[in-house]
Amino acid sequence: MHDEFYVVGSGPTGVAAAKALLDAGLSVTMLDAGVSLEASRQELLDETLRAPAQNWNDKSLALFKAGTNATSEGIPLKLAYGSDFPYRNADQFVSSTSQVGIVPSLARGGFSNVWGAAVLPYRANDTGDWPFAIEELTPHYRAMLNLTGLAGSEDGLSKDFPLFIEPHQNLSTGSLVASLLSDMERFQNELTDRGIRFGKSRLAVSKTNPNGFACASCNMCMYGCPYGLIYNSSDSLKAMTANPAFSYHPNVIVKTFHETAGGVEIRAYNCQNRKDVTFHASRLFVAAGTLSTTRLVLESIGKNEPATLKDSQYFLLPLLRFSAPSHFRLNESAHTLAQAFIEILDTTCSEKSIHLQVYGYNELYPRAIREKLGAFLANLSQPAIKEFLKRFLLLQGYLHSDYSHKIEARLLPRTETSLTGKLALTVKQNPLTSITMDRLVKKLKSLKGLLRGFTLSPLLKMGSVGRGFHTGGSFPMSLAPQDNQTDILGRPYGYDRVHLVDSSVFPSIPANTITLTAMANAHRIAATAAAL
Repeated sequence: MHDEFYVVGSGPTGVAAAKALLDAGLSVTMLDAGVSLEASRQELLDETLRAPAQNWNDKSLALFKAGTNATSEGIPLKLAYGSDFPYRNADQFVSSTSQVGIVPSLARGGFSNVWGAAVLPYRANDTGDWPFAIEELTPHYRAMLNLTGLAGSEDGLSKDFPLFIEPHQNLSTGSLVASLLSDMERFQNELTDRGIRFGKSRLAVSKTNPNGFACASCNMCMYGCPYGLIYNSSDSLKAMTANPAFSYHPNVIVKTFHETAGGVEIRAYNCQNRKDVTFHASRLFVAAGTLSTTRLVLESIGKNEPATLKDSQYFLLPLLRFSAPSHFRLNESAHTLAQAFIEILDTTCSEKSIHLQVYGYNELYPRAIREKLGAFLANLSQPAIKEFLKRFLLLQGYLHSDYSHKIEARLLPRTETSLTGKLALTVKQNPLTSITMDRLVKKLKSLKGLLRGFTLSPLLKMGSVGRGFHTGGSFPMSLAPQDNQTDILGRPYGYDRVHLVDSSVFPSIPANTITLTAMANAHRIAATAAAL
């Protein structure tokens, strides 16, 4: 029998692992639940992908926006083209709790259907507990950025956060964020001395789509790009299906895996015909997402011990500029993803870096702001409200997992009607979280003259644990793995042919963006395992 390599999951890490295996000339089978965008909405999306922006159908755009609302708590769960398919049917695998914000995904493409496309590599100072130097990921960062595309520029971030590839600059920065960056550049030396690095955002966004269309600055990013420019691993999956060495099996839920004398037995369930099915692999690469991977490993190992997930605490903090750019208009054309990054590298605030993403005006803001400031804004005139919004920026931030709460995941036994066991999630509080946030708020307050603006700290919103979806570490990599750990190739203790390749193997979760490093590490593991 020739070697057959199996990958579980079609999200970014699953595609990264599959690409490395295919590039090594191996046969790859991907098992995936594969929940997809409804056919009717996909038809409308296909029309916008092919049409000039001026010919887009207003009814289609309205449908893509339907159901997405912002409150003072943020966007509850981001939809994709007005659909909840990224989250559909996944609640059967987790015992829900209001304290935990992360949920699994059974979607084709996983959470790349709804992510913010922000990409930034990790720093050595933030990964000192990893069992290899972060520089070992350099060729894999480069490979993954060539896959996803990169919008960005050479700027003040580049020294600490290398670009790895030549980015394109097809995304226009809104005038409000551009004015912030301009002011910060005037004070760059002072900001550098105070541990601040900043620059334009780095985004996994293609220069053009397959039909040759570039960003239309249509303000639709939060609902789903009508041109499909934001990287989605399901697009890479489509390209892989043209390779005769690749096979894709949707409608499959993997229940357990077990190593045999010469490979891995994979026990699964076919959601279409509702029957159990078994697959046999030479090697198995698990990229199901941190919650689903944790459930799968705990159930396969058969131990009742809980796993601890690490998280990068997510928060929202408004910033009000001293003045608005004279040429700024609320309806200006722009992309609405993060437009700038600010990195706090001040050890008096946090020993590990703090990551801030800066968002300019978005049409979702007025409703959320009115809800939060209700009575105050009700007494303001419409011009005053507009003036407020013209100076308003939103900082979306993350802390390193050392300064964040954790999640304990315990596997509940199967019931007579359940496909698999269910994870019960509980929060383990970290007292350093509030201390670090207080230091950060004080730090930003001290920078108001350099930022030409001040944070509205009474409006600080701390996300529920896991809400930022920067979570992992349930089976961290180690040079000498023990129970609930993996080796540097993501193999759980006692296993030889099973590799975990998503963020469940991260020893810690740095503050900046998680997806790029998760993809690069998955690519590293699969490329190395291909030669075993």
